[in-house]
Amino acid sequence: TNNNFIPTKGSAIIYEDSANKSYDIKINSLKEEMSELNKDLSLAPFKPTIFVKNIVGFSKNNFNYSLYAPFDMIVKERVKEKMFSNIFMLGLSWNVFSFGADKKAYESAKLSNLAAKEMNIYSKKSVSEKEKLLIQKISFLQEEINANEKLLNASKIAYESIAKKYEAGLVGYVEYLNSLETMQGALAKLSLSKAKFEITKAELLLAKGIIIKDFVIDL
Repeated sequence: TNNNFIPTKGSAIIYEDSANKSYDIKINSLKEEMSELNKDLSLAPFKPTIFVKNIVGFSKNNFNYSLYAPFDMIVKERVKEKMFSNIFMLGLSWNVFSFGADKKAYESAKLSNLAAKEMNIYSKKSVSEKEKLLIQKISFLQEEINANEKLLNASKIAYESIAKKYEAGLVGYVEYLNSLETMQGALAKLSLSKAKFEITKAELLLAKGIIIKDFVIDL
């Protein structure tokens, strides 16, 4: 997205199972629709084209009948002062001399349409598989968080016990430091697994074409 997102302290991502809005799927679906349309259009030259024309004409003469004297009366009888004509034409054209060019254009359109369909299917499967893997990863990370929480609780109990013994002088400083290190290590592992959990949920939303910031909440 070329944007940097800085999470606030205590924020988390709520994941809701929703329809996939991936832009890749949308784009490839549109490409398939366009290729299907181009394939249908390429069939046009194989069919005759029918056309209709209607030609309307109107004229008015401006004869000088005196030039035709003494036959001017005869001319007036034969020639109409105003004339109207209406010609209706129904025609048909068919390109029978394409020498196979139309067939080649249709075959090319068919191949393009097939390629677009395959690409659309591939993109849907790819996004679906990625989505499944991310959902599985989220499930594994949830189990990892639960295990690390139990580990942290156990290490806290052990540390508190060692700390009391250390204060009573029953154990040495090294043993106390080892117990403290174990507890801090368990806390670090829990924090890391929680961070991975939130990142993976964000990756899943991104794969589904969902705006991430709309699902960020404050705990």
